[in-house]
Amino acid sequence: MLQVLKRAFPSPTNNRSRIAAALFFGLFVFLFLLLFRPFGLSEIKSNIWWITIGYGAITMVVVFLMIFLAPRLSLSFFKESNWTVGKEISYTLLIILFIAVSNLIYSVWLGFFNLDLVHLLYFIIITLAVGIIPVSIQVLIRQNRLYKKYAESSTRLNDTLQQEKRVKDETIIICNEEGKLELELKENHIYLMAASDNYVEVFYLKENKIEKKLVRNTLLVFERQFKGAIHFFRCHRSYIVNLHQVQKTSGNAQGYRLVLHPELPRIPVSRRKTNEFKERIKSLKFST
Repeated sequence: MLQVLKRAFPSPTNNRSRIAAALFFGLFVFLFLLLFRPFGLSEIKSNIWWITIGYGAITMVVVFLMIFLAPRLSLSFFKESNWTVGKEISYTLLIILFIAVSNLIYSVWLGFFNLDLVHLLYFIIITLAVGIIPVSIQVLIRQNRLYKKYAESSTRLNDTLQQEKRVKDETIIICNEEGKLELELKENHIYLMAASDNYVEVFYLKENKIEKKLVRNTLLVFERQFKGAIHFFRCHRSYIVNLHQVQKTSGNAQGYRLVLHPELPRIPVSRRKTNEFKERIKSLKFST
């Protein structure tokens, strides 16, 4: 079980999936309370629709606030490279805790309860009991689906990478933001460019070793410079890679990781760039 909780999982910075989760939670709570009417709701004879819609709407609003605000308060904690199934479940249960408190306040406003510690604990237990099963199921199903998607397709991409490619080796000029020459390299010697605050780290091969040069410029400038070169690909907001230097790809629930060189870290491919990445890999052998 511990190994399952340590599996990689997409971090909460993906707003599209989080919006879907907020809608899912709100709809689930509304339908559950309306259909089964637990916790004394069965005794309510009027306005049950509006009351349950209120609980569902509060749930949805709390989830929206948590998914947009929390990741911005602690960027390091929510860093995707460290995010796991266990963290995802714990974070979601924390959201449920806030839902419990908010629904208690709503119930007090409706006149169902008094605002005290006993009722707060009661609502926390109830909300966790209702939410923990769909939360765990949703997280595990999504992790398994994403893992299969990226792990299986990475195998096919590796087969493509092993095919012979037609490669040019033109000279690339690397300048700083003032236009001053910083590096003059054969394009096949360039492995990676990484954003570093107001600089770009250029990783290149020199005498069979990876060297690094810090250049004051932005990735956007180099992305535009390489616009006509299909093998220079901005795979992530922080990286431009030379696809000719990709030795293999690996995949997990967070997406693809690129292996360029033993001395370099594995580079992530943004999930929104997945389709473009696959098309570029397939096109490499035909580029000139």
